[in-house]
Amino acid sequence: MSNLTENMFVEAALENSHNLEMTVQLVKSFPDIVDRVVVTFIQELESQLRKEFPVPDWEITNELVKGNKLNRKRWQPLKVKKTAWGQRYFMYLGFDSDNLVNLDFCFSKGAPSDPSVQNIPGLADDLTKAFGRGKGATRHVEWWLRYDKPYITWNADCILLLQGDNMQQSLDMFINDFKKLSNIAEKYIG
Repeated sequence: MSNLTENMFVEAALENSHNLEMTVQLVKSFPDIVDRVVVTFIQELESQLRKEFPVPDWEITNELVKGNKLNRKRWQPLKVKKTAWGQRYFMYLGFDSDNLVNLDFCFSKGAPSDPSVQNIPGLADDLTKAFGRGKGATRHVEWWLRYDKPYITWNADCILLLQGDNMQQSLDMFINDFKKLSNIAEKYIG
């Protein structure tokens, strides 16, 4: 938004007490607006992922949205897992910080407390090549990438991409990332 447009909003808000009161109410309701846009987007993403990754071969768990309520806590992801992978391996999209900050896309290899969890040789390298970036193994993640702006933090700038005319383009990006990751992971673990 240009400075001229922002200045027009400021001037309109300060024009009279009614406008100022409406502006204050809008600012107070902004977190609720963000939540509704994000909930709608995540629910649609889950719905479209269920078409791409159907049962009984795939399982999808949505910890980010329960019912119509957004969970703003860190590591409450949207998980996609092939049934044949058992409880250990799954792909997920989730935030590394509270309040929808630091969006990560990962391939998990199991609980860090499980001593049998081992790296999968070559998988992280192939994923990094396919995505053009990413980070290798940690104790429980085989590979992960942090999305760049505007998707890294789901705030005012990002929510404009999650609704309206831009929504399907954003959905397609995330769905294609899940498909790409699953195709590569299946070469290693079936």
